[in-house]
Amino acid sequence: MYRIIVATLLVLCISISTGHAFKNEPTGFRNIPWGTSIEEVRDQMIFCSEGVDGSGMKHYTRKDEPLEFDAAKVTKVAYTFWNDKLYGVTVIFKDKDNYLAIEDILDRTYGLGTKPNRYIDVQYWQGEETFITFSYSRITNVGSLAFISLKADQEVADDRAAKKRNVTLD
Repeated sequence: MYRIIVATLLVLCISISTGHAFKNEPTGFRNIPWGTSIEEVRDQMIFCSEGVDGSGMKHYTRKDEPLEFDAAKVTKVAYTFWNDKLYGVTVIFKDKDNYLAIEDILDRTYGLGTKPNRYIDVQYWQGEETFITFSYSRITNVGSLAFISLKADQEVADDRAAKKRNVTLD
């Protein structure tokens, strides 16, 4: 039992000391930094929808967006703004060839991602500023690649917690 506790503490210390960085971590997407106000890029965007959960999330596509991710073809690139600031970007693609091309690009650019389950096509990279998730369904033949600002994600979580506290106090 003592050995298990010591081993667990050792792994935890190593994890904390190495941080969550990965190489070439992005600080935005396609020259738009995280936290950029929608007002700064409104002329480049087309409004698509607003979150139905009252979260304040608004989704846009970009005018003249290249529907490619390096060598891979994609079907959609959606920019999500929270409180009118860039929160994240989701890239949707189809077909296994595009999945394999994007996986290769991600591995070369950011290093190998974490695969929580070897039987499911999901990977992620957690950095200091950005969280990336990459997934693909062999059943639907559709995949997604999401880039999320960790700072904005924490702000959303804090906002939701504050709203929840206010509801329970009322």
